[in-house]
Amino acid sequence: MYRGIIFSKYLGILRERRIENNADMFGTNIDQQYAEMKKEIKYIFFKTHHSLVL
Repeated sequence: MYRGIIFSKYLGILRERRIENNADMFGTNIDQQYAEMKKEIKYIFFKTHHSLVL
């Protein structure tokens, strides 16, 4: 249950960042940034999961 809340919270942040990136047409590669964010989410997900298990 807690993991679901945490995950949805970070997805919300991702969505906001994604909108910002799309607005910035001359920014860096959006797909690359998105891939980095997905890695970040996996890391956060992993850490929170393990802290809940412990």
